[in-house]
Amino acid sequence: MTKINGLVMHGFKSFAKRTELIFDNKFNVVLGPNGSGKSNVLDALCFVLGKRSAKSLRAEKAANLIYNGGKSKTPSKHAEVSIIFDNSNKTFPIDSETIKVTRIINQSGQSVYKINDKRHTRQQVLDLLALGKINPDGYNIILQGDITNFVNMPPIERREVLAEIAGISIYE
Repeated sequence: MTKINGLVMHGFKSFAKRTELIFDNKFNVVLGPNGSGKSNVLDALCFVLGKRSAKSLRAEKAANLIYNGGKSKTPSKHAEVSIIFDNSNKTFPIDSETIKVTRIINQSGQSVYKINDKRHTRQQVLDLLALGKINPDGYNIILQGDITNFVNMPPIERREVLAEIAGISIYE
């Protein structure tokens, strides 16, 4: 299993200042009152893993992912999110104990992807993540509203989702 060491956000949604979350190797929880940014942490995770749809990140357009300053503060010029993976078991074919994947988005909506601070294409990042069985559109991240959508699905559609999660849909 691929272990995440940490997530770093700067200028992403409600995270104006550099915010670093360090993950334990057992169980991690993000909790807080309404409006504290819990959902933005999941959005940041999906963003750095390469999710393309701004709507799935709860934004109208990509530029809306950048901290806007609110009514009285200075807006950010770009948003940056990095995720750090433990690579001590060499899941990724890179000679480094940790792998840092970064995504930066500017005001025009253009993204820059980096692996260990070197620029790469989105596809190169996705190919690397796939080696760790990580898919930005997979079912391993449950976003706000996903459970409600799942419960309200017709039974046949729900079965298809479960077959996809279980990895048996390729045999049909």
